Order: sequence, then structure tokens, then C-alpha cells
Amino acid sequence: MASAGSPGAGRIPADLGTYWTRGAGAAKIRWGTDGSFARCVRLLRPKVPARINVKGLCANLHKRATGQWPTEGGKAGIPS
Repeated sequence: MASAGSPGAGRIPADLGTYWTRGAGAAKIRWGTDGSFARCVRLLRPKVPARINVKGLCANLHKRATGQWPTEGGKAGIPS
């Protein structure tokens, strides 16, 4: 898991980070499969305040869950 100050750590509370990267939320997103980033955005958008950049949040969660930023090692121009 990413530690504070490491890439992907952000300001995500630990329990929510665990839920969305290794728990039931991660099972819904299916990190590392095609469309996982888009699923994250779709699932989290209604759950986070409008002031939160949901794509940035999902990018941080993607980094935590997979060790890579969206599109890193994936199809060019298509977030994984």
C-alpha cells in the first residue's frame, strides 16, 4: 500500500483507500482490467462531493491498486 507522501497516496482516508483498492469496492472496479478507470469514475462520482476531482481521486486509487498511473503500460490514450 502507498505510504503518505508516496505516489498515489493523496489524502484518501486509509479505510476508504483499502475499500476501493483491495476490498469490496476494488471487486466492483476490477483494477487492471480494461475500463477500470472509467468504472472507478462512474462508481465514485455520486459518492464524493462536487469539490473533489473524481478523476484525480481515481488516478490515485489506480496507482495504489496497480502500482501504475492510468495509461501507464496500457493502451496509448485510453485509461485502463
